[in-house]
Amino acid sequence: MKRIITSSIFVLAAGLTLAACNQKPVDAKADAVRTEADGAAANVDASADVVEAQGAAVGGVAEGASEVQADAMRNQADAIEKTGEAKADAMEETKK
Repeated sequence: MKRIITSSIFVLAAGLTLAACNQKPVDAKADAVRTEADGAAANVDASADVVEAQGAAVGGVAEGASEVQADAMRNQADAIEKTGEAKADAMEETKK
């Protein structure tokens, strides 16, 4: 889990650095919002994988419950990505 978070931080930092190069400030901020949302969603997805794996290790009712919880977490990750994309799009639209 720590490895996933650390990797996400590096990806986020790299994305922010690239976004800042040769872009208008609004575009750079919008890209940063997208990168941040993608990183947060990736962390939630990774947590869902852990929950599902733990449930599978226990088996039985716990396995079914963990699958339901993991699915809900993946839906949350999708919502995080969509919200970040919408926010970034709105930022870009206001500059026009």
